[in-house]
Amino acid sequence: MARPISRHRKILTDSIFNYFGKKRIKVLDFGCGQGLFSSTLSKEQNIKYIGIDKDFSLISIAKKKYPLLSYIVSNEELCFKNQQLDLVLANNVLHHMTEQQITTFAGSLKNILKEKGMLIIIELVPRNQQKGLLFKGVTFLEEKIKKIIYYKKEDLARILGSEFKNIQTETISLNFIKYLYTFESSK
Repeated sequence: MARPISRHRKILTDSIFNYFGKKRIKVLDFGCGQGLFSSTLSKEQNIKYIGIDKDFSLISIAKKKYPLLSYIVSNEELCFKNQQLDLVLANNVLHHMTEQQITTFAGSLKNILKEKGMLIIIELVPRNQQKGLLFKGVTFLEEKIKKIIYYKKEDLARILGSEFKNIQTETISLNFIKYLYTFESSK
């Protein structure tokens, strides 16, 4: 049986290639932490990977593990040129953000994602929506930060705005849901 992380990586890469094919793309891993998806995404010849996280110590670990990749320490500021990115991955980050922070994040995405670009959100599923235990780390996180915010699909649609079209919502394990959005500028 495949480990959950391996399964998540396969689901992620399948989603990317089903949408983009073999086209060369530029990917931003927002909240990359220690670079969990760095190795998976950077193995692909057609992906230029950039990881961003606000935690300097996590970025330091990622840089040691994957020294040939690009990493940025930044506190929610997405300072890229207009329409420069094909894909933004937000893996397990939105539940740490307030609605206002997500609104700001979505506003930034509207400037940096190319037309028909993709946003992939992978998020925890609240305990009351699934049977069994959540990922063990959540208990630790809940004790550490005291509050985890769970957003439903409808909440995300409202917060992200009409330019982001949900093209797929998939439960990828007992604890995680993947949302795929395409960006279609209203300009």
